[in-house]
Amino acid sequence: MGLKYIPPNVPKFDKLEDLIIWLDLEFRRLSNVINRNIDQPYDPVGVNFDKFVDGMIIYADGTNFDPGSGRGLYLRNNNAWEKL
Repeated sequence: MGLKYIPPNVPKFDKLEDLIIWLDLEFRRLSNVINRNIDQPYDPVGVNFDKFVDGMIIYADGTNFDPGSGRGLYLRNNNAWEKL
């Protein structure tokens, strides 16, 4: 459903300028991950999952899979679906 950002270990730099360049590149990498996740459309879900986890976001079709309030976008929170 999107990319995941895993922060790397910060290398040791001898010069402050090298650290600034590294930070700039890392912030750009993080921005790309965030923006791809925001811009990616959600496809309707038509089947139930075997395993749900808190933080999961789905777009239910409301027919084959209805978490409670019909078609729409849902967030899994505290082992329950909340329509967004």
